[in-house]
Amino acid sequence: MTDPKIPGFYVAVQEINSLIQNGTSCSRSLEEKIVEHLESSQLLSKNHKTATPAEVFMEVTKHGLRISSQKTRMVRLRIPLIELVLLTTFVDGFGKTHAVFVEKSPTTRYRLHLLQFVDDHSASLLCSLVKNAFIEAEEASALIENIEPPSPSIA
Repeated sequence: MTDPKIPGFYVAVQEINSLIQNGTSCSRSLEEKIVEHLESSQLLSKNHKTATPAEVFMEVTKHGLRISSQKTRMVRLRIPLIELVLLTTFVDGFGKTHAVFVEKSPTTRYRLHLLQFVDDHSASLLCSLVKNAFIEAEEASALIENIEPPSPSIA
């Protein structure tokens, strides 16, 4: 994939095991619960913010999501597709567009990553690229399952 590098800011990371496992209301989606949690945390200044929001760019590959520093180009975070539980975008009360990634580690811990975009177009582009990565992974998996192994040659 030669997808674009999407600029943004890495704002916060926090564990949300209790939010996912307990759930506060059966009538609300996980996305709604997470956005509500983030907005209330923001109002109470309880987000686990990085020291200063880091300028990053995001790339989507066939393996997952890669977040790199804009200044040093060093990879700060990789989230494999298989560990990506949720991706959603929202506009907060201050008019800023955010993306939320929830990853499930192999030890069944859920971590939320909050990123801020410069505009809505960047958020839409990221969602579209992640969606396409999942579609391509499903198509590749279906091809592998449908291919019969070669028959042994008789020599």
